[in-house]
Amino acid sequence: MIIKVLFAILMVCLAVPLFADDIYKPAIFISSFENLGEGNDFIGDLVRNSLRVVVDITRQYNIVCSANISNYLIERKLTNISPSDLTLDFIKENYVLLDFDEVLYGYFTPLRRGREVDIEVNITRPLEDIQFFSKTYRGSTDIDIFDTIDEISLKLANALTGRSLGTAEILVSTTVEGSRIFMDGVEAGKNRVRFPRAIAGLPRIIEIKDDNDNVLFSKEVTAEEGKTYDLKYNFEEFLYEEKGVDPFVYFRIAELLIKMKKFNDLSVITPKLSLLDREGLYEIYQKKRAVGVINFLIPGLGDVILGNMLRPKIWKVN
Repeated sequence: MIIKVLFAILMVCLAVPLFADDIYKPAIFISSFENLGEGNDFIGDLVRNSLRVVVDITRQYNIVCSANISNYLIERKLTNISPSDLTLDFIKENYVLLDFDEVLYGYFTPLRRGREVDIEVNITRPLEDIQFFSKTYRGSTDIDIFDTIDEISLKLANALTGRSLGTAEILVSTTVEGSRIFMDGVEAGKNRVRFPRAIAGLPRIIEIKDDNDNVLFSKEVTAEEGKTYDLKYNFEEFLYEEKGVDPFVYFRIAELLIKMKKFNDLSVITPKLSLLDREGLYEIYQKKRAVGVINFLIPGLGDVILGNMLRPKIWKVN
């Protein structure tokens, strides 16, 4: 009997990691924001997309929105329903069929000839027929609108998580020419970006990509309230810290690859060269020292010899 009990406990323990990813998450539909006035139509998309990110970083919901609603309806064999049919009234009447646990929707009203705007944000739970969240905010429609959206985002995050979250400042910069900086999948700018009021206490994904969408750097940051984070991505420093390679060696190798016309510029080399292991780069470094002596005696010959030595490694990272 004891053996059977122990066996049952063991099976439960083994099963937990197998089903950890299958934990139920409520489905939330993020609807478009309706313009109750005239002009400034961009505000609706800006607010909706910003709040979608907030819902996403709580990691508590399966998000349904304009990007995946068609697949959502097909998976449930609701092919007779068009995404354009999903008005709030329609959702309330068909919540069992649609299987939405919550619906995030709202309105915005431009005021004072478009210089200000009222933004109303709501979350309803159709099954319970209750309004879970409802707030209205007024802000400017110029660059300060981002302050208003940050305020809305923080209040929404507090409501969804049941916590009292604050903000932190996150600075992201890179020396890789032409690279693009992303936070939670949304492009924020190039080379240097400041997030002055990032929501603290929730994991944020910082990424740096090149022009070909190669991810050069990715880091998950859970900021503490009131603190400032300065994230710098200099690839030569990354190689030194993570791979144990002298930055000077990296640039000499990169320079050689460009001379060989294998790559056009440093931003293309970066993601490919990073795949070389530490031992491989050290081996190249040792050969480079020998090449330096040959170059001193016969200029250029050493680089040709090293180029032939490097070819197998170059193919490896292509």
